[in-house]
Amino acid sequence: MKIFSFIVALVYLATWLKYLHVFLTEGDRHVLGARVLAVVAVALHGIYFASLGLELRHPPMGTVFESLTTLALMLSVIYLHLEFRSNTSSTGMPIFFMVFGLQLVSSLFMKFTPDASRMMGSPMLIAHIFLALVGYTAFAVAFLYSILYLLLHRELRSGKFRLLFRNMPSIEELDEMNFRASLIGLIALFVSVALGFAWSEINFGQLPFSDPKVTMTVLTWLIYLVIFVFKTMFGWSGKRIAVLSVCGFLLVLVSIALINQMPSTFHNMY
Repeated sequence: MKIFSFIVALVYLATWLKYLHVFLTEGDRHVLGARVLAVVAVALHGIYFASLGLELRHPPMGTVFESLTTLALMLSVIYLHLEFRSNTSSTGMPIFFMVFGLQLVSSLFMKFTPDASRMMGSPMLIAHIFLALVGYTAFAVAFLYSILYLLLHRELRSGKFRLLFRNMPSIEELDEMNFRASLIGLIALFVSVALGFAWSEINFGQLPFSDPKVTMTVLTWLIYLVIFVFKTMFGWSGKRIAVLSVCGFLLVLVSIALINQMPSTFHNMY
């Protein structure tokens, strides 16, 4: 299984190199090859993911390094969905670099030890964790598109059109892809929080309102809800939406990196 995990990482490396070639050569003739390789990588990762779950005896989301391979798979799937919807492949280069890094770290440090965890045997808890990871992954994609939007916006204002300007989607496409990714995350995180509340009520007879991780998650969700409302109802677009998306993802990072270290959070236990 360890060797299989490194094979997946190497295929993602090849995919990133192919997208890098597409980006640097500015040629459309290599796009089909990059997409085919990306689909092969995701299919291989899906087989590995299923095999890993059987090996561990629970879905690969129980530890940090298990979650990294899950995030890598989700990131690939969400990106390919957006690429095929937009017919734009120029953002595949940074995406698959991130995917390769996540999978490589997971392959290096994961312990492939079977563990029939009682908590991970709960379908509701598994769905809660899975959808939370989907939401955070979608927000990471939206964050990337926001950064690219702000960089491209800066180039347009400066009047100096470099490689980034020539190879990136239009500024309108980046804005739309940011919104689509944010919407996926908004829906996934809402359902995840609802399932988490239901699971806590069933198992502990209370809702975890005092948990700082829950507080940060709800605040993050509200920021992306503001993005949705102002985009759809008030016609906001462009730089304001990109800045809001960056702020939302910064809260995600705070939630993951800092809140999990607090002894008072339930999420330190599970």
